[in-house]
Amino acid sequence: MKKKYDKRVFHHFKFYNTQELEEYLNDMAQKGYYLLEMNQYQMFFKKDTPLRLNHAIACAQNQQEKYQYKQYCESVGWTLLYGTDKFHVYVTAEVELAFVESDQTQFEAIQRVRTNVMRYAI
Repeated sequence: MKKKYDKRVFHHFKFYNTQELEEYLNDMAQKGYYLLEMNQYQMFFKKDTPLRLNHAIACAQNQQEKYQYKQYCESVGWTLLYGTDKFHVYVTAEVELAFVESDQTQFEAIQRVRTNVMRYAI
């Protein structure tokens, strides 16, 4: 049975430190590894031609906001690469294109995720 990925990386992703993950994914793309899927502890990559890409992480909103936000991001040049109930990974080949989420929006989304995590932990 052939595996679907070429590289598996163990990495503990902290949803509140999105910049670290964005930079890591950008570096991996320059080496020719493209994200297929991920969870909190590992990422799976497929090997292909190296490209210079720009990745961005957006913390989750409610279902309606997620859909509207996805539509908006796609309309301004970002493509949804991977998504979970807590965050979305967007990618674009336009390296200079700034992501559309403000720091305040990101902070509020992180606060919502933390509150939900704590609610289920107790």
